[in-house]
Amino acid sequence: MTQLQDEYTKILIRDLQISASIGVYHHEKLAFQPILVNIELTLGPDLRASPAIFVPAKIRRQDPEYAEVVCYASACEQVERLAREKHTELVESLVEAIAELCLSDGRVEAVRVRVEKTAAVPRARAVGAEIFRRRKRV
Repeated sequence: MTQLQDEYTKILIRDLQISASIGVYHHEKLAFQPILVNIELTLGPDLRASPAIFVPAKIRRQDPEYAEVVCYASACEQVERLAREKHTELVESLVEAIAELCLSDGRVEAVRVRVEKTAAVPRARAVGAEIFRRRKRV
């Protein structure tokens, strides 16, 4: 396991609103429901590490310098696609899948992911799960 550097860069995605099919109850499988996704990406010192998946191909072709930029818009699009592509029973499964996606970008050393269902429990503003994962190096 790598130690996080004293100096680092974080990319933040706050309250990404997604409509997803998530939950174990029958009624949750019948309709999409709102979720909020929060992600904190901690970048490693090598912004040229590959693969770089959070960079739009159009920008990468136009200016190679942008290949070193972690694009939050691309990250949001990919997380939304992941959350919407199929029904997920557990919020815990979705946070793990999002963390795995984020760590597949070679520049990301660590990730914190929180997913909250905002309409699941009427008396609560939101319920959900949060995890923190670090890249495993061999």
